[in-house]
Amino acid sequence: MGTGGGPGGAGGAASGGTSTGGASGAASGGVGAASSGGAGGAAGAGAASSGGASGTGAGGTGGVACNPGAGDCDGDVSNGCETHLLATLAHCGACGHECVAPVGGVATCGAGRCGGTITFGAADLEDTYISDDGSEKSQNFGASTKILVDGDPVYRTLLQVPELVTRLPPGVVIQSATLQLQCFDTGAAVQVFRVLAPWSESSVAWDTQPARDAVQAAYFTASVGMRQVDLTALVQLWVDGTPNYGVILLADGGLLSGGGSDYRSSEYSDAAARPSLVVTFVEP
Repeated sequence: MGTGGGPGGAGGAASGGTSTGGASGAASGGVGAASSGGAGGAAGAGAASSGGASGTGAGGTGGVACNPGAGDCDGDVSNGCETHLLATLAHCGACGHECVAPVGGVATCGAGRCGGTITFGAADLEDTYISDDGSEKSQNFGASTKILVDGDPVYRTLLQVPELVTRLPPGVVIQSATLQLQCFDTGAAVQVFRVLAPWSESSVAWDTQPARDAVQAAYFTASVGMRQVDLTALVQLWVDGTPNYGVILLADGGLLSGGGSDYRSSEYSDAAARPSLVVTFVEP
């Protein structure tokens, strides 16, 4: 996520280079002396900077000595430690360490760590349902404007974001991953399981459904409105190298009396009601 930059921060120069200007630069002989009348030399105790510094860095390396969280990123001694390293996108954690927005997302800088948020929408997502009801076993419903979850007859919903991992910076820590589904017909609670094999929105059917993990990954109640499903641990698993084939939604086996629940699919006309996956992350 971050680009460029050196260690920065305390006493560092902007963009990995040495700062310019006589007051903080070394004398032509190398180590040492500040220019006459400057803002404090190697041994001087100049005026405190805006970041709480107390003078120029020792050894004539340029810049000023800054308190943690502040940096002299422009190399100008006159304005002291002008950069807030804990929350500045261009200098996050260190001078020159820039937080770059991921494709389709926004960049953040918090506590000196780059991060971001990506909302994977209908264009990024594949979804369909499968049915065990008679002749429907061999049918594909990838073009349907709804996705279904039921226990009798059995309807199951498949969802995946094929480019999820490649759109995230390598090795990130997932802070949250929320699947959003617009429910328009309430029913039994829903179990969410990780899918273990590839499948295609345009061809999968009951007879060709992929295998699923035996361990439940998430669980949510099916009531009318936007449902929020926490997939944080599952997305982290995919980022860490487990193959990503999405999830499958099943009606809770112990609550079949509640009937089935229906949701808007990625093909639904109202974009605001389509499924999405919102992922927030930070650098390791």
